[in-house]
Amino acid sequence: MNVHQPSHRMKSSASQQYRSGKILIALAVSLPALFAVLGLYVDGSMMLLRTRELQAQADAAATAAAFSLMTDDGIMEDVADDFVRIHNGNTSAVVTTHHPPLTGDYAGNTDYVAVTVQRAFDGFFSAVAGNTTRNLRVTAVAGIEPVTEPAAVVVLEPDPEVITYGPLLSSLIPGIQPQVAGLEVLGLGELVVDGAVLVNNEWGGVDENGERVGETMLIESACACTPLLTTSRIRAEDIHVVGGVDSVVKYCSNENGSPSPLKANRRPTTDPLIDLTVPTSSSDPSNVDSANRGTVNVVSLPLVGFSTTLQPGVYDSIQIVGGRVTFEPGIYIIKGANPLTGISLLLAECIVNANDVMFYITNSSGYSVHSGLPDGGDEDNAPPSYVGINLGPSVVMTNLVGASSLSPLDDPSSPYDGMLLFQRRWDRRPIILIQTNILCDMQVSGHIYAKWAPLFVVGNGTFESAMAVGSLRTVVVGRVSIEPTSKFDGARGVFLVE
Repeated sequence: MNVHQPSHRMKSSASQQYRSGKILIALAVSLPALFAVLGLYVDGSMMLLRTRELQAQADAAATAAAFSLMTDDGIMEDVADDFVRIHNGNTSAVVTTHHPPLTGDYAGNTDYVAVTVQRAFDGFFSAVAGNTTRNLRVTAVAGIEPVTEPAAVVVLEPDPEVITYGPLLSSLIPGIQPQVAGLEVLGLGELVVDGAVLVNNEWGGVDENGERVGETMLIESACACTPLLTTSRIRAEDIHVVGGVDSVVKYCSNENGSPSPLKANRRPTTDPLIDLTVPTSSSDPSNVDSANRGTVNVVSLPLVGFSTTLQPGVYDSIQIVGGRVTFEPGIYIIKGANPLTGISLLLAECIVNANDVMFYITNSSGYSVHSGLPDGGDEDNAPPSYVGINLGPSVVMTNLVGASSLSPLDDPSSPYDGMLLFQRRWDRRPIILIQTNILCDMQVSGHIYAKWAPLFVVGNGTFESAMAVGSLRTVVVGRVSIEPTSKFDGARGVFLVE
């Protein structure tokens, strides 16, 4: 038996060697396939990761481009390219911007922008296997969409200067005090706005949750209602504020029981009339008359006084006190001020019939009705500082004795269609509207635009005007309603949609 044992061991060893050989052969045959599977898994995972990174960059670039679209669409391409290639260090990427998008649900819509980001991908195992380079390509679409209802009031100045108004304004509005808010409601009653209220003022206060926001101030805030008291409030469809408000409870919806419309600590809105050119004989030849009408100064008895009729043209000042005055349709350019009162346009205790008109008020005595200079160069630039200068009002409209009507230019072919009062952007003199509907009614409609100037609305009654002004102060006795027949676009926000 011992003779056969070595033979058995030899057979077993040979069998093992044979099996080991087959395993090595199988391993040699399958190894490329295993590497291919491993390469596919690893490179595929890396490709997915790089695609996600690229998509995140495209999303951010599209969002940034859409933000630039709100101000200047000429820099969209640079913004998107810089965001991907510089801020994210993806220098080899190719960034393409389309405004509007060429394909998809938003194709042709100028409120949206599409950003495509493309770059090469070289996987490690793919390169070993000699495969060609793959191109990764992603697209994102972002755009501007409304976040509020159309606006009835737009307060534009982010950080108003402390301005001294002089004794005349104090005599017209007793108890006038330093400005403590971009939008301020004083008195006993409510400011009721049919539409959205948009406030660019950056002063501090609280947001809708009671949290401190905005620039740290003393008692100033972006919006205030009778500071330190609770005798007034604002009602509106939306209240959209860059800074903060004095107290959340003072800001209410037009509909009783509805949630507060207040949204504070928000992005500023754009000037809705920034593209409106100053009136010249070339910008609107049908309604601008270059005739120099000089100074009009009429003082008469209220109600029973004599009538005055004025024609469109260029005036040094217009002051009507008492009697009746009719403004024929067209544009009235007033480029000076009365030497006694310092007011450019004064309509006091008179019955006014001014329908289908626009008043352009400027503090430039050298204003050219032919070129629009120097006012045409104001654009969106801030005016020179007015600190230390006493400012009297540019416009005063007050009526306590009889019904009056002021309605805007009605000419769809004119760039000033729907405008009632347009003050030079750099003219920071305040505009004052005083009315009471107890004895009479002053019907005022049409857009009021004074980019860097304060507007004072005093009394009670209804104004059918949309207002875009530097700041707004209302002194309310009962209720002031702002119910414009035509509104500005509401605040808009940027949204990533694809």
